[in-house]
Amino acid sequence: DDFAETFLAFLVSVAAAKDKAVRFRAAQLISQVMNSLDEEAELSDELYDDVREAMLGRLRDRHPPVRAQAVRALARLQEPGDSGDFSEDDVTTEFRRLLRTDKNKDVRKAVLASIAVADSTLGAVVERVRDVADDVRRMAFMVLASKATPRALSIAQRAAVLRHG
Repeated sequence: DDFAETFLAFLVSVAAAKDKAVRFRAAQLISQVMNSLDEEAELSDELYDDVREAMLGRLRDRHPPVRAQAVRALARLQEPGDSGDFSEDDVTTEFRRLLRTDKNKDVRKAVLASIAVADSTLGAVVERVRDVADDVRRMAFMVLASKATPRALSIAQRAAVLRHG
């Protein structure tokens, strides 16, 4: 735990480097460390906030692979909030923005694989069944099949999925 925290703190410090390769590797390593931690693993509040802020910043990086790695790093840092639907979470809000606006298909695929499926995010996932990239469409269908039940979708959303799938 102590090593992981020290290592993450170092990676956060280099995540904003000028070199795109350094930013990419920092985001990639943060992603791998965060996703390999146990469910019960605890990070200090300060480090948690630092990792969250650093990776939120990387979601707007010029280099698409850095954005994709930042998405993977933030996957476990989504917070359902008081309402339990992720509508007030900064990470989930950024994920929805990336699904709508990012031009890179690998970033959109990473977001689909990482986004928490809830009432507030289902619409964004359903929109991706009409994506221009076939592998993004495929990922959207896989997410809907594995993380959502048909009853969670509105009738209009069900019709859209059937019409475009």
